[in-house]
Amino acid sequence: GQFYPNPAENEANMVVDLAAGENYIVSIIDQSGRTVHTSTLQAAGKIVYTVNTSRLASGIYTVVFDNDNQRIARKMIVK
Repeated sequence: GQFYPNPAENEANMVVDLAAGENYIVSIIDQSGRTVHTSTLQAAGKIVYTVNTSRLASGIYTVVFDNDNQRIARKMIVK
């Protein structure tokens, strides 16, 4: 579940193993706890999730994949 590149400039990629056929809410949360992006994702097992970081300010973010059965949170650094 690592991001690459980390720190990211324009985009970051994360390999994440999600339950197949489940719907996830993906949230990007900044250091102050504010949600700066939310989207939905239909998971398909092991995927590479790409985050467009070009509009995010420099800093540390938490990317959360969340549904009723699973919650995965990963740190992402934006340059």
